[in-house]
Amino acid sequence: MGMRSDVLWWRRRHVDLRRQASALCPVRAF
Repeated sequence: MGMRSDVLWWRRRHVDLRRQASALCPVRAF
């Protein structure tokens, strides 16, 4: 249960980081 919530939180965080990175530097978006 806790592990599953951690995975969901990590994925959400990862998506936010990617979105910020692409917004800051579209050329380096991945």
